Amino acid sequence: ANTACIEMFGCESFEEFMIFVGGSFRGMLLKEDLEKIEAEIVDQISQNKNKNDHVIYRIRRKDNAIRWIEDFGHFVHTDKTGDLYYVFLYDITDKKLAEEEAKRAEEALDTEKRLNEAKNTFIFNLSHDFRTPMNAILGYLQLAKKHINEPQICEAHLDKVVTASNLLLALIDDLLELSALDANGVQLKSDVNDLAHVV
Repeated sequence: ANTACIEMFGCESFEEFMIFVGGSFRGMLLKEDLEKIEAEIVDQISQNKNKNDHVIYRIRRKDNAIRWIEDFGHFVHTDKTGDLYYVFLYDITDKKLAEEEAKRAEEALDTEKRLNEAKNTFIFNLSHDFRTPMNAILGYLQLAKKHINEPQICEAHLDKVVTASNLLLALIDDLLELSALDANGVQLKSDVNDLAHVV
């Protein structure tokens, strides 16, 4: 292990590094990542004629800080050493944190977009629901004006104006209730109800 690798693990000497990782690659990884990474390495080596591998995993430094490592393993064989791997390690923690932050920001934007779409749909539907009784009110008022001298017809039109006005008022009350719920949160109340009446 070169100096950069030893420092990556928060150690001050090769001897300290070897004791810290137990003299083994397995001792370098977080235990939670070990099984998955070993399986990835075995899989890559079995499919690669050069027996090289590329994996990303986490380590725990001597000061307990968790760091993300990108690992490029290269197989070599020499008469002097036999079969061995030499590995290039890169600390990619800052890159990983930036990716996670970007992902969170993207998820927040998606959530905001969905909320805006829901709000726009709600406003469109609400405007339609308001327009229907409002059109009825205006239409029956005009009819009532036309028949101002015919009390029975005029009264029938005005009754329909009252009905449409009550519907409009109920919609406004519902909207105010929704606004109150949005502002104050939902508070549940246990009460006796007549289900037939509710239906």
